[in-house]
Formats: sequence, structure tokens, C-alpha cells
Amino acid sequence: MLSDRDYYGSGDYRRMLRPEGSVLKPLIWLNVIVFLFSEIGPAGAAFQNLLVLHPYYIRHGEVWRLGSYMFAHGGFMHILFNMWGLYMFGQPVEQQLGGRRFLNLYLLSGFLGGLAWLGANWTAPIVAEVVGKVNTMSTHPISAAQLDQLLETYALKRIYGGVVGASGSLFGVMVAAAMAFPTARVALIFPPVVMKLRTMVICYAAIEIWQSFDQSSSI
Repeated sequence: MLSDRDYYGSGDYRRMLRPEGSVLKPLIWLNVIVFLFSEIGPAGAAFQNLLVLHPYYIRHGEVWRLGSYMFAHGGFMHILFNMWGLYMFGQPVEQQLGGRRFLNLYLLSGFLGGLAWLGANWTAPIVAEVVGKVNTMSTHPISAAQLDQLLETYALKRIYGGVVGASGSLFGVMVAAAMAFPTARVALIFPPVVMKLRTMVICYAAIEIWQSFDQSSSI
């Protein structure tokens, strides 16, 4: 685990670890509350389906998902890793920028991350579950046009393969931390090492990228 108690670096960096008037904790609580609601049985699953980002939904005008997806998560480890990173890197960045600018950084980073994901998956085949006389899920990916044709008879219940999570927002915060305090040193509990904040951001980013390939980070 990582510790935010033992930092080595400039006095300014140590002072910035104690934010006042913060928007950081409300952001973390909002993510946690949304996650808990999404875990409450079928109603929670339906709620999460309203937040998931997927090209098909955006094509059909559900543009709010570019903002909602960043507050939903696909599993306990997914939200734990993201919120711990946000807490650890977000404290000094928020003190450097102020609450309003930090919030703008968080939201803009998540928005741009969502756009980047959409760009990479815009034409990807779709796996969907629809509702008719008998619920069915396509056993093989289909195109958006084929799904639209299918929905002339059935009602859409769920699309698989969308994305959720605050990873895009966290990336923006981590880059800001690395730029503001590149040589500040951070102590880890496990493994018991001390490293530069810039190095830690690179390691954390690598883990985030690896985690993005795990099914728990997408729905």
C-alpha cells in the first residue's frame, strides 16, 4: 500500500498535503455513492446502464454519458484504485490550483478521456441484450445498423463493452502532479522504497493502463 504520511521534498509540498475548503473529498464521496447505488441488485444495474459510455448511445443523442461515465465504476478494486490515486495525487494539485480549477481539471480530463475512448471504439462491433417475448443477447458482435434493425422488433435492455471509471480524470490529475512536483519524493509502505513523484506517476499510470484491459473496468 501507499502512504501519504511520509513525504520527502520541499516544505511547500509538505504543506500542500493538508487541503482546506477542498472539493477533493466531495468528488471521492460522489464516486463512492454512485458505486454503492450501482451495486443494489437489478435497480443498481439499470442505474449503471444510464451512466455507461458507449458509441451507440452517443450516436443516439445521449451525450450526458460523457460526464456520467467518469463517476461510475466496474468493481470494488476498480473504484478503490482510482479513489486512492485521486486522494494521493489530488491533494497537492488542488492546493496548487485551488478548488475550482482542480474541479475543472478533473472534469475536463475525464471528458477528454471519454472522447479518446470513443474515437478508438467508434466503429467497434456491438454485443447487446434486447427484450421481446424472450430476452436474448446476440452471441456474436453486430454493427450499429444491424442493432437498429433488431430494435424494430425488440427493445434494448443493455449494451456490453461500454466504459466506466474515473481513470481519465485521474490521469489528468497525475500529470498535473508530476509537472508541479517532479522531484518531490514519496515513501511507499509496500514495497518499502522512496521514489520521485514523477516516477511514481509513471508507475501508477502503467498500472491504470493495464487495469483498463481488465473486464472490471468496462461494462
